[in-house]
Amino acid sequence: MVEVTAVNGVCWSNKLTLAITTVNPAPVQPGIISYSGNLCSGKSTTFSVSVVGGASTYNWVLPSGWSGSSTTNSISVTPSSADTLRISASNGSCTSPVRKQFMNIIPTPTEPSSISGVNNICVNNTSTFTIPRQSNASSYVWTYPSPGYTPIGSTTDTFLTVNVASSALNGNITAAANKSGCLSTTKTLALNVNSNIPNMPGSITGSAGVCIGSTHEFSITPVSNASSYLWSYPNGWSVVSGQNTTRIVLSPSAATGTVSVKAISGFCSSQPSNFAVNYAGDPPEAPKIIGDSTPCVNSTIGFEASYVLNGNIYEWKAPTGWTINQPSNRTTNILIGSQSGAIQVKVSNAFCSSKYTTMNVVAKTPPTPSAIAGESFVKSFTIRDYSVQNIQGTSFFWEVPSDWVLLSGNYSNKISVLTGASDGTIRVSANNECGNGTEVTKPVYSGVAAGIEETKIAQNFLCYPQPANNSFTLSFVANRDLEDGKIVLFDLLGQQINTIYTGKLSRGNTYENSIDASYLPEGVYLLQLSDRNNNKQTIKIIIHH
Repeated sequence: MVEVTAVNGVCWSNKLTLAITTVNPAPVQPGIISYSGNLCSGKSTTFSVSVVGGASTYNWVLPSGWSGSSTTNSISVTPSSADTLRISASNGSCTSPVRKQFMNIIPTPTEPSSISGVNNICVNNTSTFTIPRQSNASSYVWTYPSPGYTPIGSTTDTFLTVNVASSALNGNITAAANKSGCLSTTKTLALNVNSNIPNMPGSITGSAGVCIGSTHEFSITPVSNASSYLWSYPNGWSVVSGQNTTRIVLSPSAATGTVSVKAISGFCSSQPSNFAVNYAGDPPEAPKIIGDSTPCVNSTIGFEASYVLNGNIYEWKAPTGWTINQPSNRTTNILIGSQSGAIQVKVSNAFCSSKYTTMNVVAKTPPTPSAIAGESFVKSFTIRDYSVQNIQGTSFFWEVPSDWVLLSGNYSNKISVLTGASDGTIRVSANNECGNGTEVTKPVYSGVAAGIEETKIAQNFLCYPQPANNSFTLSFVANRDLEDGKIVLFDLLGQQINTIYTGKLSRGNTYENSIDASYLPEGVYLLQLSDRNNNKQTIKIIIHH
């Protein structure tokens, strides 16, 4: 028991007492922290101490970045970097001294970013796979399927070469980086195995003598279990056409070498078939083409290839739909099809061919005019313009309604007309050296049909003869009494030429008068009948001396 009394020099306070129970001794400091294996960053490791007598719990203190928890004498921890691990033991009342122990953590390499190599592999072949090298890795660990895969050479470097036997099956290649026993996570590449190896192609057909700067064709018969073909050729040669097929056209640029071909099935290839080639001379010069480059469709045109000294076999080509006569002669006749295109010719000898010479040919057709532009509804006896789009090298032929007058522009793409009193159709066709094209039409409506005719104040309104020479007759019957009736002669520009009559015209009476035209220049004129209310009626007269 513990007692305490307060004294101020004179007086004493009452005593306070505190009962004390017996205290257990504190646990001893835990022993050395132990673990098994290497300490690797990012890898779970179990740490432990020997049991401390009298201790009921243990307090583990982890460095920053480490993860794990436990109150026993062992703990599973994922360390991140080298640091000090701490532990103390407790009996519930008292805590032991702390055990501190520095842990050297090995940085675990990162997972390889990728495995390079062809994952579609063929039996009875070798395949190589690689991964990027890491600065903190000391070696690498590869795994491969079994059976059927046999490593060739090292299995602890950044590359792995395996022999794939006929018994090999689909499986996975894996790779991991290692640092002093600390392995990264593995990278996996799935392998697809093809056991359908195609047969070797048969003999290659082609010219053993080649010409630099020329083109040469080589071919084989199809291989039954092949889906495509891979051709190889001497350095400097180029493919003109046919790679991946049974027929290839090559342009050589070296004197000698070997042309070879493999049959392909999926991602597997056969053994190659080989064909030796040798230099046989310079190719002929490309011939020139002489002929019309702008012929008409459906015409037969003669074309000629220029004479070439060391060539005697000619080959002509023309667009689809064209017909070539004498395709192997130096001169040929070609029936021109409906589409423009290119004519080609080359010349050959026993070994070599020239390059093709090309002439672009424009197949011309009879022209068809565009839609006719101009008014459909017009007033009688007025001047109107109609047109189509111009076509170079083309003449246009116009036709207007029977009582209309074509004033100007025939044979061009634009005309001026004097409208008549009747409806009709304007027609135009176009012509070039290939003939007449399709006619284009435009309906036109004049006068009453157009809804804009003048009020008819007379009937049987006639002017004759048409055309007139030195005189003509105007005849009509008035529909009603016309006070201040007037007949005036105008030209097509609306200029008044002469007043023929002024005065009263009685209903039902026939007016007929001969009018002098000898002073009038040749052309088209308008006679206009009107009354005091400005009602008008017009008729045309053509003067031709």
